[in-house]
This record gives sequence, structure tokens and C-alpha cells, in this order.
Amino acid sequence: MLSFFSLSFLGIVYSIARESINYEKETFIVDQGNSLNSILNKLETKYLRKLALRIYYKLNHQEIIIYGEYVMNDISYIDFFNDLTSGNVFQRRFVINEGMNIYDLKDSISKLNIINDCINFSCLQNKFDFVEGTLYPDTYFYSVNDFLSTILIFSESRMDSFLDNIWKNRIEDENIKSKKDLLILASIIEKESGNEIDKPLISSVFYNRLRNGMRLQADPTIIYGLLPKFNGDIKKADIYDQTNPYNTYVIDDLPPTPIAIPSKTSLIAASQPSETNFLFFVSKGDGSHYFSVTYNEHLSAISEYQ
Repeated sequence: MLSFFSLSFLGIVYSIARESINYEKETFIVDQGNSLNSILNKLETKYLRKLALRIYYKLNHQEIIIYGEYVMNDISYIDFFNDLTSGNVFQRRFVINEGMNIYDLKDSISKLNIINDCINFSCLQNKFDFVEGTLYPDTYFYSVNDFLSTILIFSESRMDSFLDNIWKNRIEDENIKSKKDLLILASIIEKESGNEIDKPLISSVFYNRLRNGMRLQADPTIIYGLLPKFNGDIKKADIYDQTNPYNTYVIDDLPPTPIAIPSKTSLIAASQPSETNFLFFVSKGDGSHYFSVTYNEHLSAISEYQ
């Protein structure tokens, strides 16, 4: 039977454990191999309080401590210990957005609190000679001690599988000879489209232009070729620039590589364009486009909408 002193001591132990943790940072990182003592030494300076917390932990937890990053906002020691043993770690997010280019990706990666073991995307299988188009756009969750390569390799494998399925169900056309061509076209559709509905129509315009021996004349390709120094304004000299390999106003066929990460819907549109006679389109300023068959109709649309 517990004595009065023992009950009183246990009451103090549990009272301390219920207190909120006074920690100056929003998260607390537990590295692999950290012991309970090393964790308490970071949180507490007073010996008796650390002793009480060790006793509480030993009485209530048999599980091992799981390393990771833990949220410390308005949390008690009881909650913290429960998190430590259940692995309720803080999940950070890395968003690979459709429309991103390699410069956007590098900038986003530089802001991650993650172990970057994939410098310049060296961890990727890279079946092609480019990065844009090979990663699957999505939100990926990670912890502070995770490796970037794990996310990027997984993203690449997802895009590879999706691309395989799209390729099997594509409309065969002599102008889209490979998966690389399909990725390139999908990336242009991604940057040209303002909504999902117009994507198959935009795709049809590019197919029709290729079939008719016309140049694609897509502004986003010019912009990509000017990156990372593009200042936001396409000049007349840029349109006639013969040195820009992505300038579809002067080159025939597709540019050499994708210009952005395409979404699933852009890939589907690139593989299954609508059946139209459209050769031109112009933005209406609301995310939608006006499509034309003749150049005169296109000029009228430009006059009306731009």
C-alpha cells in the first residue's frame, strides 16, 4: 500500500507532467539515438523537475522514442511524451506544382528543411535529357530528417507510370513520335491554358499547325528560352531571335525540351486533342480563349480581346 508521502510525491510528478512546456521554438527535433535524458536536458534546467518527468515517463511509457520533428506550441509534457512514443511527428510539405520549371524547382528545394542528397537532380533516373516533365505534380510530405532523393525518385516513378498509360491511349500522329514529344507538347499546353476545358482545344491547334507545316508560335516557349533573366516583357527582338532554341516563332516543330511540369489534364489533352480545324487562339482575359480557323478571324479576335 502506498504511503501518504508516496502519493504526495506521485501527485507532484503528475502535476509537473501536466504543465505546458516552455520552449522557445515552434518545433523540437529529436535526432536518431537521442535518449530521454538528452531530450529533457534540452527542455529543462532544474534537476528535480527532470527527475519528476523521468519518473512520469517510466511509469506511463514502455515504447521507444521515435525520432523526428515535433510541434511544441501550447503542449504539455504528457502530450509531448505521447507524441514521442506514437511518432506523431510534424509533417512538412513540398509542393511540386504543375507549371513549374527547373528554376522554380531549385528555388523551392532551397527553402526546404530536408537533407538534400540530390544536388542538381543527380538522384533521378532521367530517361530523358531534362527535368521538367519527369516529375509528378503533387504535395509530398516529409520530416526534417528525411532525404530529398526519396521524394524526387518517388515523384519520377509516378510520372513515369502515368506517362506510360497516357502513351498507350494516345491518338497516333506522325508529329508526336515519342513520349518526349508528348511531354514537350503537354508542357506548352500547360503554360498556354487558363482553364481545363480549353486544353483539348489548345492541343488541337498545335496538332493542326504541325500537320500543316506551321510554326507553333507559342509565347511561353520564348519566355522559357530567356530564363532565368526574363524581365516579364517579350520584345520584338525576342520574337525574331534566331539564337533562342525555344523560340517557336523561328524554329520548326517542337522546342528541344519541355518548358514546365505538365499537369495530368495537360498530358491527357496532348495525347487526345479535340478534333477541330482551329489554327489560332487568343486569350479572352478571363482564363478562356477564342479559337479561330482563319487568320483574319484571329486578327478580329485580337482586336476585340486584346
